Amino acid sequence: MQDYNEMFFRLRYIKRLVELSLVLVFTFSLLMLAGCKPAKDTRVTEKGEDKITFQTGEGESVTVSINSGELPEGWPPEIPVLPGGKLVFVQAASKKKIRQINIEVKKPRVETFDFYMDRLNSSGWDIQSTLKLSGMNVATAKKGKEELILQVSDREQDITHVQIIVKL
Repeated sequence: MQDYNEMFFRLRYIKRLVELSLVLVFTFSLLMLAGCKPAKDTRVTEKGEDKITFQTGEGESVTVSINSGELPEGWPPEIPVLPGGKLVFVQAASKKKIRQINIEVKKPRVETFDFYMDRLNSSGWDIQSTLKLSGMNVATAKKGKEELILQVSDREQDITHVQIIVKL
C-alpha cells in the first residue's frame, strides 16, 4: 500500500511539474512578445514594507507589491478581485503599460474561471482564445488596444490561483 501511495504522489508531482513548465513557456513567450529583455543599470527608487519600485537604465519604472490589497494604477475597473479573493501580488510597468495581479481564493477553479469569463464578456472584451488543461484554464482577450491574459489554476488543497496580465 505504501508503494502505491508513493507512486501516486510522484505521478502527481510530475504532473504538476509539467503544468508549471507549460506556464513558464507561456509566460516566457508573452514576455518575448512584449519585448522584455534584461535591463542594464537597474536601481531601486522606492522601497517599502510591502512594495518596491525600481527604474531601469532604459527609463522603465516597475513597481511590485506583495499582499498590499491594492490594484495597480490604471487597472481596468470591470475586472475586480473575485469576492472572497486575496490580492497577493501586483506588478506595474510604466513604459510598457503592463499590469499584473495574482489572486488566491477558496473557490473551485472552474467557478473562478467562469466568473472572470462572464465579467470579460459582459464588459465588452473580445475573447480571443481559451485553453483548458488538467488543473488550469487560460484565456486571452482584447478590448480596443488593451490585451489580457487570464490564467486560473488549482493550488494546494482548496486554493485557486488567478493570474491576470493586462497590457493597456
